[in-house]
Amino acid sequence: KVWSLLISFSTFLLTFFVGQAYGLWRDFYDIGRKIQGRLNDINLLVATHAARSPVKKKSSRKNRVDDLHQHINNSHHTPEALQLCEKISSNLKAYHILMWASNARRFRLLLTNRGLHHMVQRDIISRQEKYTLDRLVELPKTMKHLVFLEWIVMDCQKGLREGTLVGNAGLEHLLLDKLCTLRGTVGSIGDKLDGRMPLAYAHFVQVLVDTLVFTAPFAQYGTLGPLGCILSVGILTIFYSGLLDLAKVFLDPLDNEDYCQGSVHMDIGVLIREANAASRRWIHGASKF
Repeated sequence: KVWSLLISFSTFLLTFFVGQAYGLWRDFYDIGRKIQGRLNDINLLVATHAARSPVKKKSSRKNRVDDLHQHINNSHHTPEALQLCEKISSNLKAYHILMWASNARRFRLLLTNRGLHHMVQRDIISRQEKYTLDRLVELPKTMKHLVFLEWIVMDCQKGLREGTLVGNAGLEHLLLDKLCTLRGTVGSIGDKLDGRMPLAYAHFVQVLVDTLVFTAPFAQYGTLGPLGCILSVGILTIFYSGLLDLAKVFLDPLDNEDYCQGSVHMDIGVLIREANAASRRWIHGASKF
């Protein structure tokens, strides 16, 4: 009877524990998508509010098709505005890559001198930017991605002052709001990793499952016999220990612990590639109007 109560209690607590662990994994997935959304928002605002060359109108127009062709060919970003769009897009790309490298151990190599040098070779950052990062010795390596965010804020403010970005205080407020929201969303990654699960809670569930599996053969031998007991204990061990292992994997969404060889971790490389592909999409989309 005691073992029956133990298996009922273990089933309830273990399923609840797995649900909480999956909730954490899902939160990390949502955070990754929200970060992508804020990056797209900033690129969209900068590309659509960048200064454009004036449209040249013909005194005589043959037809509507010629008018539309002339309109498209003569409305495009000014050289200064295009340079600003590309600079902000590049800094956002570098910020996104170094941010994930600061949180995921398997990308930590990018924070080293060798990794930064490779990013220079791939034109993700410039040599001057790498030199500036190397000089910031008082800033931890896992915080150097914040420098790119500050550069983006200053570039946006400079563009609004010089007219490279066309807008009023409303545009400045919206850009700052998106940038601060991006910083807050990124900051929540470390907070969730630090407080993902109390150690005492996880340890209690581990002891409970171990006790259940250990006492299973003694409790079932009298009713199931030798062969049935062996089969029953094997099934209980697979499912109860397997659920506990699954919960532990969910509690490591960035695969920093190497607990289960990355079986269900978030593929951060996909998030980075999608963000890199989208970084140029908004500039190209708004280049002609």
